[in-house]
Amino acid sequence: MSSEDPTKRFRAVAAIVLVSSEADQIESCRSCAEALDVYFEHCTLDGAATAASTWRPFALVVDEAVFSDASAQIEELANEARATLLVLDRDARSSSLTESLMPRLKNTYQQYFA
Repeated sequence: MSSEDPTKRFRAVAAIVLVSSEADQIESCRSCAEALDVYFEHCTLDGAATAASTWRPFALVVDEAVFSDASAQIEELANEARATLLVLDRDARSSSLTESLMPRLKNTYQQYFA
């Protein structure tokens, strides 16, 4: 029997956490989460640590501007949650953002849960 504390074992949750306040990014990410049938949570940088530690998402999706201002903090959050970090292009339009984000999220989802 293992001496490892079972409460400290890592298990990714079928969840996506978005760190952004951009309406287009929120809508695109929500749409992708619905298509993948996973939980979706969005927050600002101030709430990112709480959201990542609460949900232990498979993907931490971050607005490019937020990432450029706090890259070290965001990378640390992703590592602690063992989430894949995906940075969104702030200039992408909503339709093209969904089209580019969905394959990345689907691939990441399959890596965690296939």
